[in-house]
Amino acid sequence: MNAIWHIAIYEWRMQYRSLTFWLVALVLCADLIGELLPQFQQNAAYISSASPVIHHLGDGRTIDRTANARQALEVARFSLYSAWNFIDTIGVSSTLFIGFLSAFIWQRDRRWDLVDSINARPIPTWQYVTGKYLGVTLSWSIILVGLMLIGAGRAYQIASQSSIPFAIHEFLFLILPVIGVSLLYGTALILLLSLLLRHSIGALLIYFFCWAYIIFDLGMLEQIGRLHQQADIMKFLTYWHFRSPLGFEPETLEILQSTQSIRWGNRVLYSVLTGVLLGLTIRFYQRSRTQGMQSRRAEPVDHQARPLWRRWLPRLK
Repeated sequence: MNAIWHIAIYEWRMQYRSLTFWLVALVLCADLIGELLPQFQQNAAYISSASPVIHHLGDGRTIDRTANARQALEVARFSLYSAWNFIDTIGVSSTLFIGFLSAFIWQRDRRWDLVDSINARPIPTWQYVTGKYLGVTLSWSIILVGLMLIGAGRAYQIASQSSIPFAIHEFLFLILPVIGVSLLYGTALILLLSLLLRHSIGALLIYFFCWAYIIFDLGMLEQIGRLHQQADIMKFLTYWHFRSPLGFEPETLEILQSTQSIRWGNRVLYSVLTGVLLGLTIRFYQRSRTQGMQSRRAEPVDHQARPLWRRWLPRLK
């Protein structure tokens, strides 16, 4: 188990030395500050507004944002809806960006000739792959936890200023299983794809296509309503969440509550799939490692091609 920890720490350090990691973290911070926190402020302003806030829709209809926001508070608390805003904003972005952090791990090991070093050491394959997996997820989890704490603190401050009840534990406990499972599943998926394809760009394209189909096609409000009515098994397997087209409103929260069993069942399913994908990654990496060691043993040794100091070293002994 010490090997897993050392490999995880090594991968953790490599992630923090990567420019891509900090660019992704910067984009998420900008998304938090530029989009999510203003949403909290705007929703609280709708609730505490003394006069109606009329919003004109594209089809000519109008809605009263103030009335909708106050009706939404009768369905669920402000902290729960703020948590779903966080999931739809930061959760979607982090799930997509995790591909950039994990797709080039095996390619980096091959470029730095780390594969030969690992093959020469008595490290079981499952410990090496698990250590790599933990290193990526731990480094990314620290960033997400920091963003969650910033979002929770700011939402609590806004709610307190508007005299709106806000429970930080509800905010955090709803976010952790949803984004956490997606992080674990996404990392396992991209590691397996990049290992099988041996081409990081191709693995990223497939990864983005899978998540784009789940998020932007099956994640819309109309699809969720159809899912609840038809109980389509494929939509259950790929169900993610949805982004409300109207914002803070009671219909959004009612759908969230009506699909609660589906959402938690989906999280359990993705947890199981994470274990399956990680097991497949260990299996295929073991096969490629064994084939690489056999091919190296089968190669004839050309002593003349060895460096001069390696050829003279036996004579010095």
